[in-house]
Amino acid sequence: MTRAVLFACVALTLVSLGVAPAQPASTEPPSGEELGFGEAQIPGENIVAVAASRTSAWMWGWVLFSIAAGAGLVGGMSAVAIRRWGDRLRFPIGVADLPGSARVMCSLALVIFGLVHVFGMTTAYIMSSVVNASAEEYFFYMKIGKLAGMTHAHLFGTMVMHLVVAAVFLLTSVRESWKIVLITATMLGSPIDIASWWLMKYVSPLFEALALAGEVTSEVGYLTMTVIALSQLWTAGRREGATA
Repeated sequence: MTRAVLFACVALTLVSLGVAPAQPASTEPPSGEELGFGEAQIPGENIVAVAASRTSAWMWGWVLFSIAAGAGLVGGMSAVAIRRWGDRLRFPIGVADLPGSARVMCSLALVIFGLVHVFGMTTAYIMSSVVNASAEEYFFYMKIGKLAGMTHAHLFGTMVMHLVVAAVFLLTSVRESWKIVLITATMLGSPIDIASWWLMKYVSPLFEALALAGEVTSEVGYLTMTVIALSQLWTAGRREGATA
């Protein structure tokens, strides 16, 4: 009883002196900052308004030329490889020769790479349409050091990922000519997309059309290879005459 009275007296004294009990720090992020990716808020007086870019037939001509050049690169390299090797040479082993452990390993790698693509596209949408009003605004504020670092990371990551997917796809029973086309489109589409980032920042935001063309080319090739590879990994039987 005495302790309770003493505690009440101390509490009343603290309140009368204006000392409030300490409140636990909030662990919730401030509203509106969940999508900021840890970047500091820019003061309003330091924000530079991004003026709407003027379009011109001349610049659109360069954009269309760049898309045609990318398509020509993919088609030309595929045509040369098909003409030189075609279906005469085939990979010495196939999916049917793989043991169960290898099939599970390849399947898990393909599925996880698929998740990487989903999160990558989600991040691109958030940064270019939610955090920023457009891709033009996103690259306008990006400094050259960050753009160079992002280019390095994406080139390395996408090439390693597509290399692994293409290696599994090589083991499928698809004709060699189709393998050449799909692998070429997938592996060249990403560099074309990444090149458009620099063109959007330093030439014209109209090159976003080139980014779309490169991304669609790469994703269609990647998705086609992944679906075919996963299907054959789980359905192809052992070849006749293969050793146990």
